[in-house]
Amino acid sequence: MPDLRPHGFALICLLLSVACGQSWPAMQAAGGSDDWKGLMTMAHAIIDPAAGYSALSALNGIESGNSRSNMLFWAATRKAP
Repeated sequence: MPDLRPHGFALICLLLSVACGQSWPAMQAAGGSDDWKGLMTMAHAIIDPAAGYSALSALNGIESGNSRSNMLFWAATRKAP
């Protein structure tokens, strides 16, 4: 039986990019602290890596349990859909 995990992962990434694309305006309008903005902007980087990277670079605060380098790496390694 062939290994279907790579296809499942690709499907999950596609669904995430669609969900983030549809919900980003609402998440952006909700605002919140920089802690939450970091997490929301990482999600935004799935659909717009360049804008996500710029926004993450400009954040003042970082949520506990994450780091600026991790968030920037995440945005830099996303491929535009």
